[in-house]
Amino acid sequence: MRCKNIALHGTYDVDSIKQNKSLGCVRLKNEDIIELFHFTPKGAVVHIIDNKQLLSKHAISNNMLKRLTPNSISNINQTSKDTFYWLG
Repeated sequence: MRCKNIALHGTYDVDSIKQNKSLGCVRLKNEDIIELFHFTPKGAVVHIIDNKQLLSKHAISNNMLKRLTPNSISNINQTSKDTFYWLG
């Protein structure tokens, strides 16, 4: 992500998902962010869309999704040089 003030991350506080409880981060269930991590390369561009008409332009069909899903999960050894300071 280009904006260093926004991150995608998991949370143990599942009730906080879809609520305005951070400074712009996107919180997901831990199991969802782990699954996403395995097939999203470091530096991937993320588009966050809150408009149903625009969303339909970016929607991925089930056929396309099957082609994007890896047959196996590769060994990912990524480290970040960025340090994020969460709100506690």
